[in-house]
Amino acid sequence: MVVSITWSLTEGGTAVPEPIDHGNVANGTQTTAIDLFVRHDGTNPITNVGYYMQAFSGDYAGNGGNASAAADFNEIIGWGDNSLATDEGGFFINQDRTNSFPATDFEVHETGTGDSSANSFGLNTESFTAASTGVTPDQLDSGDESQIRVYIAVPSTENTAGIRLFDQVIKFTFTS
Repeated sequence: MVVSITWSLTEGGTAVPEPIDHGNVANGTQTTAIDLFVRHDGTNPITNVGYYMQAFSGDYAGNGGNASAAADFNEIIGWGDNSLATDEGGFFINQDRTNSFPATDFEVHETGTGDSSANSFGLNTESFTAASTGVTPDQLDSGDESQIRVYIAVPSTENTAGIRLFDQVIKFTFTS
């Protein structure tokens, strides 16, 4: 049996268009945070659930990319590697829906954290929506939904304008 994942912008909503446009942002600022909801259509739970980013896998030129998918990925991971409180940069994720996504709970994708399937951010139970019944970390039960909040910050030192493209990925194991 095949299981399908749905990313939406609202709880129980329709699938989001791909790619998601985070908008334009000036150096030294961040995009408006976007809430993403994730669910699956399987009858059994999905386990070993985690979020990570990878190089864009779609039509790079057709979506306005300015460099290359690999260059964009490496640059955004590099922003995270160099992210400081005074010059934040990178792709950030927060899974603490329970506590209304406190600013202190945002985590940045960087080398060794959120940069690959092996280094993914494990699914936190704090991300489950109110209607969800699951209580097991890294597991999304049938009918449950996870809500995460994400944003992109561009360091003030960035000197190359242009469109950056990457994939946000959910990894999981499913047994029919």
